[in-house]
This record gives sequence, structure tokens and C-alpha cells, in this order.
Amino acid sequence: MRILLINPKPRIWVTPDYIPLGIAYIAACLEEAGHDVRVLDMHAWPDAKPDFNVDIVGISANTPLVEEAWRIAKRSKEESDAVTVMGGYHPTFMTEEVLSKPYVDIVVRFEGELTMVELADRLEKGGDLGDVKGISYKRDGKIVHNPDRPPVKDLDSLPFPAYHLFKGFPDRYSAIHPLLEPRRRSATIITSRGCSWGCLFCSKYWRAWRPRTPENVVEEWRWLIERWGIERIGIMDDCWSLGIKRAKEIMRLIIEEGLAIPWDGVGGMRVDTIDRELAQLMRKSGCYRVAFGVEHGNQKALDMLGKGITLEQVERAFKLTKEAGIETIGFFVLGMPYETREMMMDTIRFAVKLDPDYAQFTIVEALPGSPLFEQVRKHGRFLTSSWSDFGFYEGKMLFEVEGSAASPRDVEEMFR
Repeated sequence: MRILLINPKPRIWVTPDYIPLGIAYIAACLEEAGHDVRVLDMHAWPDAKPDFNVDIVGISANTPLVEEAWRIAKRSKEESDAVTVMGGYHPTFMTEEVLSKPYVDIVVRFEGELTMVELADRLEKGGDLGDVKGISYKRDGKIVHNPDRPPVKDLDSLPFPAYHLFKGFPDRYSAIHPLLEPRRRSATIITSRGCSWGCLFCSKYWRAWRPRTPENVVEEWRWLIERWGIERIGIMDDCWSLGIKRAKEIMRLIIEEGLAIPWDGVGGMRVDTIDRELAQLMRKSGCYRVAFGVEHGNQKALDMLGKGITLEQVERAFKLTKEAGIETIGFFVLGMPYETREMMMDTIRFAVKLDPDYAQFTIVEALPGSPLFEQVRKHGRFLTSSWSDFGFYEGKMLFEVEGSAASPRDVEEMFR
């Protein structure tokens, strides 16, 4: 089948320039299955006009982009007879809302590689969708939810992302942190999927952590350098170093095989998954910057968040990383319902004490799929009616919860 996969354009004034790996993996799997696949990344080419003369239009959407994704789906229905399919975090967790739009035919829930291949094969043959796991769709005016598809267990079995389908790659994709570094040929990589923790603000598909083998990761690392001339790599995992023995083996293989180029732990690391040996191996393998999700500077607040770390572990991780000669980024969040003004002041004071090279403070957002989102729905209210307001980090509270320790105004004042 002829399939067009679209990454909607963002509205944020500055965003990282890297390939949307979810679409890239799905495209690779569809190609491997014999389908004619095209990709339009409207993040990289915001003025491009989609050609809807295909059989399937697949649109990826997180929460801030879902309204733009709906506009694309609507245009597709107006200009063609293509089946419109939406996937990503927002369609997964807000399936009924997404399928309530007359221009959305099918939602692919959770990971999309195997589901999209089976769906495309079934549509090509004109078969019934009733036993395609992982999809929701409309039948006789009603929404049907098929059973979930289990997550991919063997990540090594997936083909490498279909970078060749992205116009302008790699030169167009050259800034992992646009405000912090000069443009160079850049690419990102995912070495594992999932996270075993359950932070209240986090929206995730699966809690089970599934790693790729070190050999498979380094094979792709080499492919990026030798096939595409990549000069800088960003590791995007939620918890790439969760298996610290595996993390060290990846670093050793990169060093031994002469593949040490600048790389950045852009996806962040848990502070309890690094020791002195790993920090030193990271630096030798080319790591120049790593981010840690600190979140709070108050232990009680951290415990209530469900992060599963201590302030002592945070300080140790920053110390080891700095000693290894690696720049640090600290991620901090304000505005959880349990946070008092004093707790937020503790976070600010702790950030000063840690002295990271870069500190990123955000006001928490209650994203669909997170425990916080359900808390707001049951015991509070949202202060915006547009999903497009999410993901902008403009210093505004987008919700309030009954009995919160601080008001939205308090949080916004602390943020400023």
C-alpha cells in the first residue's frame, strides 16, 4: 500500500532538530513488509504541502500537537479517500476523544511498529479489522477497541530507523540543543524502552524496561557514523543506564571500536544509575553533556512524586559527572499539588547548591496518561480548553486541584 506518515509542525519558537524516531521505526517496518512509504516531517519542513494521494495517511501526535494533527486529518479527508490513522501518546490515552472526530478512522495505541504493519496488510487485502491487536476504530457508528498488543520484547529484531525517507537528512537535522551548541550533523538513538518507575507527572506506554543488546546498539552507532556521516549523537531513552553493567559494555564497545564521537544524554539519566566507572567510560566514549531528572530539592516531595531517589544520590551523581569532565543539566519541576511554597524554595536552593552547567525549571503539566492527569480530572479542573497550550513552558499553571498546598498564582510567582 501507499502510505504517508506525517509528523505535525510544532508551534514552539525553538525546538530540537532531530528525527521523530517513532515514525522512523514504523516507516522502516512498513518498508520491510513491502509497502510504499513516504514521510513528511513538518517539523523540519513546516511549509510543505502533504500529498494525500495515498491509501493510508498516518499522523503522529503528542498532546501539544494533537490539534494540528486533527487539522491535517481533516484536510486529508477533504482532498482524498485515504484511511486516516493516528498514533502516539495522545491518541493512545485519549482514544475516544480522537476517534470522535469524523476525519479520524483508526487509532493505533501504544507502540506502533507491528500494529501498523498488520493494519496495512489487512487493509490491503480488504480483510476484517476485528483481530488486529492494538487498534481502535469505528464500526456502524460505534467505537471498537481491540485488545492491546504486547510491547515488542526483542528490540534487536526491529530494523534501524528509516532515515533515508526524511528529506534533508542528515544536514537538516543538526541541533540537539539549539540554544546551547553550534549546528553539526546530528542524530538520536534509543537503546532501550520503558521505565520501571511511576512518577506522578509521567505519561508512558509500559513500565517494563526493555534493553537492546550492547552489540545491536553499537552496530547502529557505527551505521550512523559511517553511513550517514553523523558527527554528534543524542541518547533519547528514559533510562538508558538502568542496567549499569550493560551501559558500561556499550561504552567499552564504542571506545574499543573507535566510534567515540561527541554524544549527549539528552533523554536524561536517573541519578541512581551512575557510578564513577560509568562516568569515566562515558567521557572516554565521547559524552560531553548529560541531563539528570532531579525534579525536587525536598526529600518529602521526591517521595510523594514516586521518583524513587534520594537527594544524596542526586548530589553524588552530579559530583561524579563533573569529576569526569562532563557538563550537567538539571531538570526541576514546580507546581505539584502537594508542594508548598517552602518545598518549592527548597528546590530552588538545591539547584543552586548542585550548580549544574544548565538548569531547566518547568511548571508541571498534567498530561493524558499520567496519574496527575487523572487526579486533576477527579479532584480539580484544567485552566485551559486547548491541548495546544501544553508543552510550551511559558510559566503558566494549566490546572488546579482541590486542596493543593499552593495556588496557581503562588506557583507562577515561584517560577518567575
